[in-house]
Parts: sequence; structure tokens; C-alpha cells
Amino acid sequence: LPLSDFAEGQDTEVVLFNRRTGAERHIAGGSKLQGFKPTAFILALIVATPIPWSRRWRAVVGGLVLVHAYVALRMLVFLLAAFGGDNPLALFSPGPIGGAILGFLSWFLVLSYTSWLIAPLPIWVLVSLRTSDWPTILQGRGRKSDAGGHVRS
Repeated sequence: LPLSDFAEGQDTEVVLFNRRTGAERHIAGGSKLQGFKPTAFILALIVATPIPWSRRWRAVVGGLVLVHAYVALRMLVFLLAAFGGDNPLALFSPGPIGGAILGFLSWFLVLSYTSWLIAPLPIWVLVSLRTSDWPTILQGRGRKSDAGGHVRS
């Protein structure tokens, strides 16, 4: 059974309301794209990184904290864009430069379907990798494996 009357993949409804003007806006969204995909992607990157498990666990904790900060930033930009500018919901005017910056951030973080793939990459590098790890990571380049998947030197 569907959780709502929204399109497939949209399980969240955000209702924005301005008491002063009485303006109201309903926006359908999906928690899968907003939170699940970037979280799953960062976890997959960290678990697949060839580093000791003791460091992986710390990277998982740090990665989860930072990816949740990214999700919160997306929500903040969404709300600032919805309540700023020239629309009936507007609570403030960001000005021409602020509006341009907010428009770009809204496009990149909220409206783009690829930001959930891009944002976890620097988080993964930050929490998982050290300078001393690069030789180990790059060591696998050019190595051949036999039919059984065993790496030959």
C-alpha cells in the first residue's frame, strides 16, 4: 500500500505557511533522495576503502555525522529559498547578491539529483584517507588477477 497520494518515491510532504500573508505551499519530497542515498553512499565508500577496520569504524562515525550535516544544510537552503525572495511566502529579501548565491546553492544542493553523489566524496576523503594511505590504494593499479579472482604480483 502506498504511504501517501504522492508519486512513487515521494513519501514526505512539507507544508510551508506564512501567517502574515496567509500564503501556503505544499511540497512533496522523498526521504530516499534526501537522506538515505547520501548516507548509504558514504557508508559504501568507507567500507570499501582498504584501511584497517579500527580506522573504518571511526570513519563511519565521522562520515555519518558529516553526511547528516550535509542533509541539514540541504534542508536549510531549501527553507531559505522558500521563505526568501519575491513570493507570497517570503519572510525576508536576500538582496541581489544573496539571492544569486541562494539560487546557486538551491540549484546545486536541493534541485540537483546528483548532489547526493557529489557531496559524500569529499566527506569520504576527509574521514577515511590519510596521506600515508595513497601508496596502498594506488598499489592495486595495474595488478592482474587470475580466473579465480586472485591477484598476481
